[in-house]
Amino acid sequence: MPSKKREAESSSNSSLSDLDEPPKKKNNKIDKKSSSSNRTVTTSGDSLIELTGKKYACVRNFKGRVFIDIREYYEDKASGELKPGKKGISLNVEQWDRLKASMA
Repeated sequence: MPSKKREAESSSNSSLSDLDEPPKKKNNKIDKKSSSSNRTVTTSGDSLIELTGKKYACVRNFKGRVFIDIREYYEDKASGELKPGKKGISLNVEQWDRLKASMA
């Protein structure tokens, strides 16, 4: 015989079932219909600037901070999407400014 505590837990769990759904995955498909020929936009809203081949630069927000991401992308065999690879670098604004100043 179930106790009252278990009955209360099961009823509260059923009302929270919609909160237990896993978060939706971001879709990083590339949309080549951008105004400029060397810029692309992912479906998640990131604007990528094509450098050479499959190397892209992107400015993005991560945990409330701005980063300049220069990364090599690869084509996922299963879905055919371009996905960011591990070869690359993310610079914060200070590091980016220092890099720009050293090249001037």
